[in-house]
Amino acid sequence: MWRLLIVTLFFGYSFAALNNWEQLFVKTPSAKAAREHLKYYTSAPHPAGTPEDYDTVLYTQQHFQKLGFQAEIDTNNVFLNYPKHRKVSVVSPNPYEMGLNEGFFPGDPTSRDPRIIPTFHGYAASGNVTAEVVYVNYGRLEDYTELEKNSVSVEGKIVIVRYGQIFRGTKVWLAQLHGAVGCLIYSDPQDDGYVKGTPYIDGPWRPERGVQRGSVQFLSLCPGDPTNKLCKENASQNYTDFIPKIPSQPISWGDAQYILQDLTGVVISDWQGGLNFTYHVGPGVTVNMDISMDYVTTPIWNVIATIPGESEETIMIGNHRDAWVFGATDPNSGTAALLEVAKGFSTLLKAGWKPKRTIVMCSWDGEEYGLLGSTAYADKNAALIQKNVVTYINVDVGVGGKSLYADATHSLDNFIISVADDIIDPDTNKPLSQVWDKQISTLGSGSDFTSYIDHYGISVITFGFVGDSENGVYHSNYDSFHWMELYGDPDYVYHVACAQFWGLLTIRLVDAEVLPFQYTRTAQWLSESYQEALDVIQQNGGSNQVTLTDLQQAIKEFEAAAVTLEAAIAGGVQNLSALNSKLYLAERQFLGSGLPKRPYYKHVLQAPGLYLGYDSQSFPGILFSSFYYFCLFLLRH
Repeated sequence: MWRLLIVTLFFGYSFAALNNWEQLFVKTPSAKAAREHLKYYTSAPHPAGTPEDYDTVLYTQQHFQKLGFQAEIDTNNVFLNYPKHRKVSVVSPNPYEMGLNEGFFPGDPTSRDPRIIPTFHGYAASGNVTAEVVYVNYGRLEDYTELEKNSVSVEGKIVIVRYGQIFRGTKVWLAQLHGAVGCLIYSDPQDDGYVKGTPYIDGPWRPERGVQRGSVQFLSLCPGDPTNKLCKENASQNYTDFIPKIPSQPISWGDAQYILQDLTGVVISDWQGGLNFTYHVGPGVTVNMDISMDYVTTPIWNVIATIPGESEETIMIGNHRDAWVFGATDPNSGTAALLEVAKGFSTLLKAGWKPKRTIVMCSWDGEEYGLLGSTAYADKNAALIQKNVVTYINVDVGVGGKSLYADATHSLDNFIISVADDIIDPDTNKPLSQVWDKQISTLGSGSDFTSYIDHYGISVITFGFVGDSENGVYHSNYDSFHWMELYGDPDYVYHVACAQFWGLLTIRLVDAEVLPFQYTRTAQWLSESYQEALDVIQQNGGSNQVTLTDLQQAIKEFEAAAVTLEAAIAGGVQNLSALNSKLYLAERQFLGSGLPKRPYYKHVLQAPGLYLGYDSQSFPGILFSSFYYFCLFLLRH
């Protein structure tokens, strides 16, 4: 009761800067309702394609319908895997069979649910291999370069790498490209365990047996179902080019220590982790991996709710609903916020609000495997999306802490900051913009915005409230309702703030007389990215192969055009419809025919880094064409 009293008192402040519709909206989301939604979604494990996943479909659809919206189930048949058999054993020098399971805590009632899916990797390959082990730090490209400097090869070896820095699928891909026969990925306590703080259940960090599940699809090559024909550069390719051919398995540090402590060979000081012994590169330890996966074609289900506007111009908002286990932070804190946003819109409509633009609310499925549902929806509705969608606003992890983060198409940076001026941070009672660093990053990949910006040229905003400690339960059994109640957002005030910020971003885009795109900010980002690209090329010996003079001139011309446009807008424009169309369609002009070796990625200004997965790389086609990256790709493939 005291929690609800605090929330009620806190949200008694005035929203004087907001118009009447906005004030009504921000007062609608409820901490109590968000908690009830989260409790439902986290009551059962619900990986994509399972019966429990379908239960969440019906709950979501029914909630949208109760609010008065037309809500449809969008079914897609996709190719994915479930674990059939997993066994990892140290053969020598000290035999040990790994548990591969997380176990339960009596204080967390869902942690012993028999429906919990075993620890595994989405799109992992089946295989039975026995080989010596080599430790490769985070499994990044530069880590393999360091091994080569020390005359250590992973050819024919099983590699063990720790989570962090790059996407896990890229770790497996790089291991495969370097000739490894298997890949183990573990969570080191230096990165998300006891070195950071007290482990779960007494604290928020990853415990000894905690394991990070996740997809190992080659996301930087193509998102979505790997059998998607749009992924192929030529007819000779098939889906196996976009998922691993070597077996992989996620493990806990509790299991990994039985490999790492007995490795011999070189010591690379920068590769030391948090365990209480010296980390050697290896070999010295032989391991058997016996992994069997069941690959199936199965339905997954998006839920799509539409609010018709006065025009066909559309603002899409979305969050994925599927989780590897319970998904309290990832993704269902965002799902709870989405339903509260929907409630706010329903309240406005009942009060007489007539939105200028159409709103489409999307509850995606299959994101955890590789953005399956959102990509399938975009590809099926490509013509309408490219014609009508102004912006897509994404939330993945809605709440894992108290710090706002945002990535976006940079023409919307100043708009995002302006909205943050008008939402109050629950912890400090100050505007979000005063407690946020206002650092808006370039979009990479790893969430449902990917196809919209990278294939269809739709401007995107993605945001959430995060901390460090949610990494301690990320994709594990312990990302649970109990964790959220103890450590994430016990009073659910950040769930409310997430819904308020999300809704206000949407309303202002929906009702804007002039859409708030500022391409002078894009020009600034392009200038910064140009210098970064030039530095990379020069550092890697490619300056004789790539000339960027024309690019530099094009950026200057773009900046001049942007300045002229903003001056014209400030002076008043009579044909607002034509102006707005040009503003939101401008991003489409940055699409090309597809990047080298990964044609689904068409945006010439940005893409997920080829050997990063999550993080963005600016001017990806130019960097690939530089001498260094082109030769590197040929060597690795």
